[in-house]
Amino acid sequence: MPSGRSDKYDFFLSRRGSVAAIAQEVTDVLKENGYKVRTQDYDFPITANFIEEMHEAVKNARDLVVLFTRDYEQSPYTRMEFTSFEANAAQSAEKRRMVILRCEDAPLLGLFAPHVYQDLVGIGDAQERRSRILAAAEGRSQALEPPPRPFIGVPPRIASFTGRADELDKLDAILVRDKPAAVTQVQDKPAEAKQASVGRAAVQGMGGVGKTSLAVEYTHRYRSLYAGVCWCPAETRTGLLSALAGLAVTLGAATAEEADVERAAKAALRRLAEQRATWLLVYDNVTAPDEIADLLPSAGARVLITSRFSDWSELADEVALDVLPLEEAIALLESRAGRSDAAGAKMLAEVLGRLPLALDHAAAYSKRTQMHFADYAEKASVLIGAAPRGAGYPRSVVATFDFAITKRWRSVRRRKR
Repeated sequence: MPSGRSDKYDFFLSRRGSVAAIAQEVTDVLKENGYKVRTQDYDFPITANFIEEMHEAVKNARDLVVLFTRDYEQSPYTRMEFTSFEANAAQSAEKRRMVILRCEDAPLLGLFAPHVYQDLVGIGDAQERRSRILAAAEGRSQALEPPPRPFIGVPPRIASFTGRADELDKLDAILVRDKPAAVTQVQDKPAEAKQASVGRAAVQGMGGVGKTSLAVEYTHRYRSLYAGVCWCPAETRTGLLSALAGLAVTLGAATAEEADVERAAKAALRRLAEQRATWLLVYDNVTAPDEIADLLPSAGARVLITSRFSDWSELADEVALDVLPLEEAIALLESRAGRSDAAGAKMLAEVLGRLPLALDHAAAYSKRTQMHFADYAEKASVLIGAAPRGAGYPRSVVATFDFAITKRWRSVRRRKR
């Protein structure tokens, strides 16, 4: 409830960027309910020393209301406001809270991360917004759960996924931490054109090395950092266009009845560039850079590419994927097969070249048939020697696939007899 104090304020309202209208709305709602509010937009005299006014407001307000936007932390003044308030609150005998009203679909990181917040993003109903503002002021939970973020076409998370911590960290650095890709085609253009480039990461390596598995793990692990995720099978242009056309329907940029798939796909990319929220697009199994060069967003999304193609330096930051380290290969076999047999797993991992796809095939078969890892390794080494060269996957992957198919075919023939 309002304190009724004459010398202090219940709330000091802090904001950055183009949310002046929301600042006025929040101030009005709080004052109508008896709270004393000091708002930097309206209560700091024009001729006053801004730093001194901010200093007094942070000292004398019980709680700090932050209208959080993507650029809130970019101002040294708003950074000083919330860090100083946090320091004062830790030393105060009086309970003081940071009240966060999220005004843009942006993640709360650092000192903001542990705070419960009220979400005003996408809430147009005036009464609902009022309810949420008051709930924040009173320390209550959100009035309504936010709608789920779109997660389109993403394969299920792989329970046996093991290791790859360094590669996941590198993807995080490229895609999340505002490190744009090295897009050479804009190097000679004005600064504003360069700013249009977006974070792009290309996971590249031989078939079977686990590129798609890494992308699946990344999307599930970091989905909360994006306004939405769209997985696009991109081995063919038709597949990529179809996925982007479906995204256009989700974004309201096209109807499901749109006959021109390419037009709908490019409408989705334009819609992404028009909004401030950031999506993640996954282009899985791209044949070569030229196949997708005209289907990359100019803004509004980060792009994660998987490909066997070796040179992506002109379109994306590269993340080269190699075979698993021996310890991680052993862990994958034991986890996937549900057994502990380090010696056998080591032997099998070495025979299969520590390729994740081959290891997964072998572990699944060993679990289903209860075959020992060492026995599988002995049989697999023979099949690898007989596997054809020049196939789309390494011979260890082909051998494990053929092993499972041959055994299954023989089992069917026995049953028919």
